[in-house]
Amino acid sequence: MNETERKAFNWLIKKGIPESNISFRARKTPDFLTTDGRGYEVKLLSDYGIYTNPKQLEELRDKNPTTLVFSPFAEEPIFAASFKDVEKLVHVYVSPEGGVVRIRNKTHIRLMLLKHLIEKREDRSVSLDEVIEKLLDKYGGVRR
Repeated sequence: MNETERKAFNWLIKKGIPESNISFRARKTPDFLTTDGRGYEVKLLSDYGIYTNPKQLEELRDKNPTTLVFSPFAEEPIFAASFKDVEKLVHVYVSPEGGVVRIRNKTHIRLMLLKHLIEKREDRSVSLDEVIEKLLDKYGGVRR
């Protein structure tokens, strides 16, 4: 259980659901099921919305669980609503292959430099592999 899921679990208990009636389901949709059949999906709100993958999006739309949306620093959800209502309130980012790529600012700067080197290279005989090698030499990185 990650930190956000732990906050959701604690919130469900505060709402009066006995701990013994809450089942956490790692890597399943929804994240929590209660003995009365209610489902709860936990989502962390980023700067841009919430993230999911195509398979989970289909399950969320089909099952329409109560979705608990947390901001990074809140101990309680900023809102709890059916997924269909959440989808109307925040942008849902769907990762095509099920994974979300997040990059650090430093990485973004390096990628922009790479783009600049590729676009501005005067000697077109220099391959992209050589440009990448130059970038790795300058800033360090993992070579395979």
